[in-house]
Amino acid sequence: MHSNPNSYGVWAPCLTHDGEKFWLVYTDFKRNDGIKNTDNYIVNASPVVGPWSDPVFANSSGFDLSLFHDDDGKKWFNSIHWLANSSVPEKTSFLGMDLDLVEGPHLYKWNGWYYLLTAEGAGYGDIVDTPDGKTYLVHLGGRPTTQERRCVLGRKASIQEAFWQDNWLYVKNGPVPSLQVEVPGVWDDTKYWAEQQYEFENGLPKDFQRLRTPEPERIFKTERIFKTENGKLTLLAGSPLAPGLSSHERQFAGLTAYYCQYNFFYLIVTAHPDGQQELLVLSSEASLPDNQLKRPFAEPVQIPNKGKGEELKKIGPVFDASILSDECGGHKAHGNPIVAFVGVACSDLNGSVLPGSFDYP
Repeated sequence: MHSNPNSYGVWAPCLTHDGEKFWLVYTDFKRNDGIKNTDNYIVNASPVVGPWSDPVFANSSGFDLSLFHDDDGKKWFNSIHWLANSSVPEKTSFLGMDLDLVEGPHLYKWNGWYYLLTAEGAGYGDIVDTPDGKTYLVHLGGRPTTQERRCVLGRKASIQEAFWQDNWLYVKNGPVPSLQVEVPGVWDDTKYWAEQQYEFENGLPKDFQRLRTPEPERIFKTERIFKTENGKLTLLAGSPLAPGLSSHERQFAGLTAYYCQYNFFYLIVTAHPDGQQELLVLSSEASLPDNQLKRPFAEPVQIPNKGKGEELKKIGPVFDASILSDECGGHKAHGNPIVAFVGVACSDLNGSVLPGSFDYP
């Protein structure tokens, strides 16, 4: 997945079990504009924790893959169909309806009949049966906000209770999804809402995400120097967006609210040409291909030499955070499914790979 852009890489992995092995099908999505570049692979493992087999290339015809295990031992590989480039025979089984944009095909067999479940208008769904005999539909959802109806939380996993009647599946209390659904089990979300303070003594915490690269040590390194300086996260600055405090205007680091390279806000510590450290906000608030990098501050805010211990002050304008959403980022037509991040970043436009270290004051 080297050089894959934002929102690309592994798309829509689908995990199934055929009674003996786990099977995983997935897409390495490399391009979404013009000709779709979608390489599809299959892997399997006996225990779900692995070891997994080497990937086997299936085709490059589409994405949103699924694998159906029939009771006669055959396996059926399903996907959206874009262009034919396959090592196996293909057949188009469903052309869609008025809503267009058919996604997420899944094949099932129930009571002697085969069923094809698809999502139209974007998204996907899947069916699961529980040990107590209930059936549920899991699907994508959104929580639109503001007058623009933008989903700043991205795509959300949702679940609905369903039931079979006259050999057809129906959503309970449907067709409008229920806001509250009783499900088996209990989820304790205490840790989810608790304040988090991350230490970097034992590697990168699992909550931290990054762009895909075959050389993670080139972007991240966790230095075991906590005995004298506590755990620190060190970023090796890339160009254009990947602290020690910079003394050069083309070297900067700081905090970012980030959706993709076209939609972000980046609060940076940098330097004036005279060497005075200063604070700036860089932002891009447009969609592909019209990214517009801005400096919203009329004047940079100089950083006092005293540093720590100074009273915090509010600076800068109020930004429209709703642009960090699927409706705005990456693709004008129907967006790309990413998610908004809050994180740290380090940049060195000089190409000298200046490192930046982040920890708690």
